[in-house]
Amino acid sequence: MNVIERTTNLLRPFMGKDRRDTWLTLAFFAEHRDVYDDIPQLGAMKDFVGACVRHRSPARPACVAR
Repeated sequence: MNVIERTTNLLRPFMGKDRRDTWLTLAFFAEHRDVYDDIPQLGAMKDFVGACVRHRSPARPACVAR
């Protein structure tokens, strides 16, 4: 299991549709609004968490970076 899979498994219980906006707002809205706006909040919990972790991972490809 790689670090993205482990991180996804750790975050998954906290990222239901009813909590996503709250967590992302607390993490990014005030000081990093561009990051908040850049993370899509759609999809099933597993898909959302995986996409969110990959999106914010420093190991992501340069073509995905802002």
